[in-house]
This record gives sequence, structure tokens and C-alpha cells, in this order.
Amino acid sequence: MNTNGNPRLAPLPWDTHADLKDGFDNFRKRLGFYPNSMMILQRRPASVKAFRIATGAISGEGSLIDPAMKAMITLVASRVAGCAYVLAHAAHAMLHAGAEAKLAAIHDYRNSPLFSEKEKLTLDYAFATASVPCAVTDDMVRDMRTHWSDEELVDITSLIALYGFFDRWNAANATPLEPEPLEVARKYLAPHGWTPGRHLPSNSS
Repeated sequence: MNTNGNPRLAPLPWDTHADLKDGFDNFRKRLGFYPNSMMILQRRPASVKAFRIATGAISGEGSLIDPAMKAMITLVASRVAGCAYVLAHAAHAMLHAGAEAKLAAIHDYRNSPLFSEKEKLTLDYAFATASVPCAVTDDMVRDMRTHWSDEELVDITSLIALYGFFDRWNAANATPLEPEPLEVARKYLAPHGWTPGRHLPSNSS
């Protein structure tokens, strides 16, 4: 395992490819930084463009799921793969979606009064969907459909599947965390066992 803070494929500068620059600049404006996962992936510009389309369709402005719920789903699903990079990004997204209290309690969401029964069921579904082999049961889908429409269920399941890619992509590449999500994860996730591991930037301690 890589623990020295060096990515296996270094992020390229955000302006490496002229036809990707506008999209990357939009990332910076929305997140406050350029995501290193995409800075690595841009070695294959067509893949960046494909993931922009897929991510926009699944979790963009047209998504039927609100931003805080999407971030919670991503965080719980990514616990399965244990990718510290995606967990930190999900925590960062929760914080910026105004869900700070739930972020502080999500390590024990099943027992927290902050989470509704709908949220608890959905996060259980996220964990089961991300498990290998998939642990979703017919009863679980039946229960989900009492709270979510079929169209919403498509968005939720697609989101979990999408981040199954990012969990593996970032773990394999030891993608270095950006300062903003690293800081959030250290504050909210580290008290419950999170460590940056292979994703610690070489200029951090």
C-alpha cells in the first residue's frame, strides 16, 4: 500500500487540455478547488468528457435527490470501499449542503435522532448496494419504494454505482486530497477512525 503521499499518477495542470479548461474552471468555482481525480483522468480527455455527462445526468441540477441526501448516500456507500478520498469529498459536500449536524453524527446514523426513518432506510440501502456482493433484498427495495418514486430510486442507485467507480479510481491512483476536503475530513471523520492514508498530499503532515 502506498503510504508516502505520492500519487501513482500525478495530477496534471488544470489547463493541460484547452477543450477541458472551462469544465475544470467550473469545478473550481463550485468546489473552491480543482479535483485531483479529474486532473489525473484528463490523460484521457474523452473519459473526462464522458464522466462530466454521466455525473451531470446522475447528480447534476436535474437530479431528483437533494444535495445533502446525495452527499450522505455517497459517504455511507463509500464506507464499503473505504476510499478516504471519496469519503473526504462526501463530507465536504455535506458541509456545503448545510448538513453539518448530520455530518457530525453520520457515523452512527441508525441511532441518531437527527436522521429520519426515510434517511436511515436510504443509507442502509446505500450500504447494501455498494457491498460486494450486492446485499440489496426485495424487502429493502419494497421499503424504499414507500418513500421514493421509481425515478428517484434510479437516481439513488445510479449515484451509488457512479461512486463505485470513483472509490476504485482514487484508491488505485492514491489520488492526493485537496486542502479543503482534507480539512473537513480531519474535523468530522477522523474522530471516528478516518485517516487520509495513501491520499495524504506530500506537502501535508
